[in-house]
Amino acid sequence: MSSYNQCTFVGNLTADPELRKIGDKATPVLDGSLAVNRVYKDKEGRKVEDVDFIPFTSFGKAAEILAKYLRKGDSVLLSGEMRQDKWEDKESGQKRSQLKLRVENFTLLNNKRD
Repeated sequence: MSSYNQCTFVGNLTADPELRKIGDKATPVLDGSLAVNRVYKDKEGRKVEDVDFIPFTSFGKAAEILAKYLRKGDSVLLSGEMRQDKWEDKESGQKRSQLKLRVENFTLLNNKRD
């Protein structure tokens, strides 16, 4: 059985992305969140807007570029694969998980800074 895991989102950053370094080689890692809006009409014909928040992670040179050019509110196209992060909550001991986009490609859409 084959499978395919590729997602593309266009949205706006909910906050400034956070850049950190991990491992012996100090690999750059960027974490952020993208707000993706959708507009539709409800049963009564009223316009409704919903927002989904997509957490994402980027590594290496892409992480450095995104950290340099992206700020809260900026529009960006991100594509990559969805991955499930799993961990155990330190306070409750419960197992937790979260789907997160692992960015492979990006396009800056309306960046007005140099």
